[in-house]
Amino acid sequence: MTITTTGFEELVKTTMTKQGVSEMAVVAVEHPIGGRNEAETKQLVDGAFASILKAATQWQPSK
Repeated sequence: MTITTTGFEELVKTTMTKQGVSEMAVVAVEHPIGGRNEAETKQLVDGAFASILKAATQWQPSK
């Protein structure tokens, strides 16, 4: 699984393809992460937690 920001989501997908990885769980959180205070960062993480947990425990490659 890869966790990235929306600003780098396309780069992640392009890199996966170039490295021969056809599929992988990817979770993208709002960009940017830098420049946020502690409360904003906590809110970002809390908002993404369900998606991260689902990707880590339930993601399956396409058949």
